[in-house]
Amino acid sequence: MVDFTIRQAELSDAEALARVHVDTWRTAYRGIMTDETLDALCYDQRTAHWKKILTGGKAVTFVAAMDEVVGFANGARDRSEGATRADAELFAIYVREDHQGSGIGQALVRALAARFIELEFQTLKLWVLDANSQGGRFYRGLGGEPSDHKVMTIGGIDLQKTAYSWSDLSLLVG
Repeated sequence: MVDFTIRQAELSDAEALARVHVDTWRTAYRGIMTDETLDALCYDQRTAHWKKILTGGKAVTFVAAMDEVVGFANGARDRSEGATRADAELFAIYVREDHQGSGIGQALVRALAARFIELEFQTLKLWVLDANSQGGRFYRGLGGEPSDHKVMTIGGIDLQKTAYSWSDLSLLVG
């Protein structure tokens, strides 16, 4: 069993969040997105992005920490419109490749779901790239149900995405 701590992210975590974000995109999406898109990712730009999120006050961000931050989950009120709208949306969850399969991802989702329940949200949605089959399996394993599909363009490539939804956040917590 891996020993880790889940805690609310702090502004001082911005650089570590950026490193996990960039590094996991480069490993998870290599072969899905262009090498140029992934190689252009920049730690400094991601750090600035995370500082803005962490000081914005609208999103909830948890980190998984060992000796260093090895993963994170981030979300807030659902940004979308339409029939598949949920109360909350998980915007991003990433765990360094060398720590995947250790329970960290599940613990991050559970922490985020618990906070959303405290905020009186009842339902959750997230989007995952279809080509990221490992991600789809992870969310189905947590009880997520496919609820919508759309296409997004990154680096000039059209990528199919599927929304996974939970109609009862309490199922993710306990």
